Amino acid sequence: MLQKRDVNTHTTSVPYGGEVQVEYGKEYTIADEHKLSVLATYGYKGESSLRTYTSYDYLVSRDGLLSPEPDNVSTNDLLRTTIQHGGIVNLGYRFRNVDLQYTKLYVLNTLDQTRDVNGTFGENNSKEHQYYFEWQERELNIDQLSGGIDYRLGVDNRFDFGAEYARASEYVPNDVYYNYKQYFSTQPYVFARPDSMLTYSYRTTDDALYNIYLKNRAMVPMLSEDDYLEAGYVTEHKEREGRRVDLQMQSRINDDAVSAGPINGIINYGDGSDLDFSLTSLPRDQYNAELDRNAYYVKGLVKPTDALEVTLGARYVDLRQKVEQYKVQSNVVVLDPNTLTFNKLLPSIGMTYRMDKSNQFRLAYSETFVYPDFREFVNAEFIHPIYLAKVSGNPDLIETDIQNLDARYEYYMNETDVLTAAVFYKHMDNPIEDTRAFTTGTLPRFSFDNSKAADLAGFE
Repeated sequence: MLQKRDVNTHTTSVPYGGEVQVEYGKEYTIADEHKLSVLATYGYKGESSLRTYTSYDYLVSRDGLLSPEPDNVSTNDLLRTTIQHGGIVNLGYRFRNVDLQYTKLYVLNTLDQTRDVNGTFGENNSKEHQYYFEWQERELNIDQLSGGIDYRLGVDNRFDFGAEYARASEYVPNDVYYNYKQYFSTQPYVFARPDSMLTYSYRTTDDALYNIYLKNRAMVPMLSEDDYLEAGYVTEHKEREGRRVDLQMQSRINDDAVSAGPINGIINYGDGSDLDFSLTSLPRDQYNAELDRNAYYVKGLVKPTDALEVTLGARYVDLRQKVEQYKVQSNVVVLDPNTLTFNKLLPSIGMTYRMDKSNQFRLAYSETFVYPDFREFVNAEFIHPIYLAKVSGNPDLIETDIQNLDARYEYYMNETDVLTAAVFYKHMDNPIEDTRAFTTGTLPRFSFDNSKAADLAGFE
């Protein structure tokens, strides 16, 4: 049975906001050689805002021409309240050539917002009044342990390590969306079949991340005392569990006087005889995802002269991302897995030339990549948190390969002020871009796709 809930709209004042932060820091020395440090902060921040804006929706022809006039126009009143609290604790320890650090980070963000939207929507320019009541909670909980040791093995060395365990969750217990429609300009907005409906949306997302890194830097004086050789390893494992349930209701009431009234008088919570219920979420809205990434790298620095510094490096990455969703096949719900797998060798080179104490020039080339995150890669929809639009992932996405070239001039006027001028160029193969997808609904629908290639250049 549905729990009674007031989803009528009300006029209210924008709540006051506020912010408070507390910090504590202390260092301790024990027996002259053991050093302990504590740094802790806690903060609370609440703020509210009311923003009114107008959205314009334009048509684009097959030739890519934008229509001179908007096809749909809507006015949006957004009342948004955010509350954030959390803190961070750093514990440090150092004994001779060994140091350790533990970090604890916790943040809880709560969003409570109401959207009142009035305008035209969809392919048929439907005249509607839409209401959105949203309450969302996001939690981040991170534990990190890192440390290092200075030692000598023929040459001076520094070994560093780190481990991280992070949990993130999104909890959306009962978002509500409903719409009234105006069929004729002389008539009121009504909540009537088949165009009006009320939707309850429940979803949760739970992430877990495990990360370890190891690296060692050896000071190898090949051409100068500053030369070094560094090697490292990084491994990452990430898991996500996504769940979503949408329940949609339509009214069987045909009385125009009732249908034009407040929503609580139409969607009653009695025996449900005046309502039709339907489960609109799909099997694909329930998914599990995993990511495994392993990377090995080596880099070095040499100084042929006091004025010239050259860095060389290479990184090998092995990545596997897997998503398990569900689909209906022959009236049976079956598993629908999808995997993205690749490995790459990525070089880098950099140069710094110091003309004098005040002027230096930098030049760098590197190769890297980006890959679709879970939300982009999963074949499921979500409502954009700010704009009135549906966004869906694309399971056919692949990674983007990027080549970077940068040149920078720096002029140090004194110890604190610096003037820089830089130019950069990026070439991207298979860049991931936002796309607009076809829809028969009233809300625009966006997704993601790989284009063939792109170039980006600029200066700063």
